[in-house]
Amino acid sequence: TAIELLHIATLVHDDTVDKADTRRGHATASNLWGRNIAVLLGDHIFATSAVYVCETGNIRLIKRFAQTISELACGELDEILAAWKTDIDRKSYNERIYNKTATLFCTAALGGALLADGDEESIIRLNNYGYNLGMAYQIYDDILDYVSTPDRLGKPSGNDISEGTITLPAIIAYENDGATIIERFFEADEKQRKQLLAEVIDMVKKTGAIKTAQSIADDYIKKAHENLETMPKSKNRESLDLLADYVAKRSY
Repeated sequence: TAIELLHIATLVHDDTVDKADTRRGHATASNLWGRNIAVLLGDHIFATSAVYVCETGNIRLIKRFAQTISELACGELDEILAAWKTDIDRKSYNERIYNKTATLFCTAALGGALLADGDEESIIRLNNYGYNLGMAYQIYDDILDYVSTPDRLGKPSGNDISEGTITLPAIIAYENDGATIIERFFEADEKQRKQLLAEVIDMVKKTGAIKTAQSIADDYIKKAHENLETMPKSKNRESLDLLADYVAKRSY
């Protein structure tokens, strides 16, 4: 419950910062009630999630939860500061998506082991499972922004680059002769960008960037599975394996 509430709070704040009108086809809190109320609503949900974690009495989990909130904020801040910049390399991207997404997966995965007084090896493996699953999830999400449809995504295709955010597919395309058009897109005014967007999306696909990004995400999924291999077979382990498979196959 605490992790889910934390996730919801981050979405409310992210949508407010991004001035997003919709999420998954539904109006955002800031769209419905205004940005001031949305910020306070996000704060309230954050605080409620913290109360639930504190009730566990597990200091290590409480510390990890606080660290996660800090990292989530850093991830969003990194994305804002990097907006409309083309000098984003894979290392910077990986650091950003860890903070923005994978840290929450780590906390969700290792939280159960901490509460169950699991051994240190299990805690480390579950943390690594969460890391790899979270990294894969965000990369797949960034791929979908280029290949899915607005009906499936609940937002326009090419939304990330339209907001000045360079993600892995664009980074790979930039490395593979796509630099000129991306730089031209970023230098254009809003009207010109709308006209160039389809060309940018097509270029990203033609450079093979989608296939390369998919391969990187698939490798993270493989590593997620590998971190479960030494753990005893159980329904819980099976559920984690199935979750990784689900993430790899998601289309929205």
